[in-house]
Amino acid sequence: MLKRRSAALAIALALGFALTALASEKRTVTKTYGLQKHDETEVGVRIGEAKIESFRIHDWPSHEKIEKGEKDRDDSSSINVVFTYTSKDHEHDYKCRYTVELLNDHGKVLGEGAENRTLDKGKHNDTNRVSLKMHTHKYADARKVRVTYDMSEKD
Repeated sequence: MLKRRSAALAIALALGFALTALASEKRTVTKTYGLQKHDETEVGVRIGEAKIESFRIHDWPSHEKIEKGEKDRDDSSSINVVFTYTSKDHEHDYKCRYTVELLNDHGKVLGEGAENRTLDKGKHNDTNRVSLKMHTHKYADARKVRVTYDMSEKD
């Protein structure tokens, strides 16, 4: 009987430590993607039961706008990167700092935007938006997108 109680206590303690570690989970993931100006890009980054599923770039400058930017080097344009997520966790919100960088062929950063957003508990196909503003002529050289997802449970 004492052995059973000791085993049950050990399992309960182990489970308690595991749940505590899960609840205070922090995670940083950096991924680089090929540039898809108007198509959805799969992500698949998770924390707990929340998953950032994909992103899509909106408001990419037109060819004419980029040509105008070649002539006027001070001209700037903004894009919005919209992330879609689902959280099956009905008890915890998570926070995520998204850092989005546009890169050229050589990996040089052309522009960067960062925002702190919440992955709300119980949400399905919800979105978070990050804006990025840079000189318009630089969009012509963009080939990749690097995103850093800095995630943790919300206090």
